[in-house]
Amino acid sequence: MAIEIKINEGLSIDTESQKRALKAVGSLFIKECRKVLNAPTSQFSEASLPHNVSGLLSRSIRFKVTSRKGDVFVRISANTRYATALFSGSPERHTVARDLFAYVMNKLKPQLNQVISEAIKLD
Repeated sequence: MAIEIKINEGLSIDTESQKRALKAVGSLFIKECRKVLNAPTSQFSEASLPHNVSGLLSRSIRFKVTSRKGDVFVRISANTRYATALFSGSPERHTVARDLFAYVMNKLKPQLNQVISEAIKLD
């Protein structure tokens, strides 16, 4: 599972500032994902979920800032076998969908906008 975040094309900031801002966004996003996964009252904290046994899901969440066709973006991904089943649900295993990335994105939206705004002000 992966999510891509990029800065609005209408903002005129140079590529290095975009990369700096997106690295901060990626770092903040991953910290919040790990906090949500390890929180005892989270919807992701059921004892039966595999990430609570080994911590593999929490450790596998990574980000990478890349550019493609002139667009700079950060790609955040969870590279475990069961991440797709956990986030999207699995009817054969009777697993309810728990979309971690969407949950964290909604929770962090104001903070992410603030990080990007600060990066723009530095230029």
